[in-house]
Amino acid sequence: ILHLMDKKLGLDKLESKDGELLTHLFGMMQGLTIDYTLFFRTLSYYNGERTALLKLGLYHKPMNDWLDAYDKRLESNTSTVKERQEKMLNTNPKYVLKNYMLQEAIDVAEQGDFTLVDALFKIAQNPYDEHEAYERWAGVTPDEFKNKKLSCSS
Repeated sequence: ILHLMDKKLGLDKLESKDGELLTHLFGMMQGLTIDYTLFFRTLSYYNGERTALLKLGLYHKPMNDWLDAYDKRLESNTSTVKERQEKMLNTNPKYVLKNYMLQEAIDVAEQGDFTLVDALFKIAQNPYDEHEAYERWAGVTPDEFKNKKLSCSS
């Protein structure tokens, strides 16, 4: 698991303290209720500028503390920032199908319109690609869908 997580973080070799970095990361993400997919995709563009990452959480101190540790860990990376970003963009998908997306597609398809089903199929086939037309699917689950359950469409 550490090897996979190092890849998600853009780290090019496993180090003994990576477990601590991950424990700190997941504690921070859980405390701030940050969407994991959105966080890792945003982190994929990280170049030392923290603004986009700080927008993901309400409390900046935990994020800044973790980014300080991450910056220190990146010092031992041998890859360039661009190489790290490219590796991360190919590891951290922009799109992950979520229940609310599927439910919305089901609701529309029941009315005979399959354009949303087709769009989600395209996203699912290429989750690492940028799809400007489908940007709304890359964000946080909207509040109105957070507790919605999938219907049985059999």
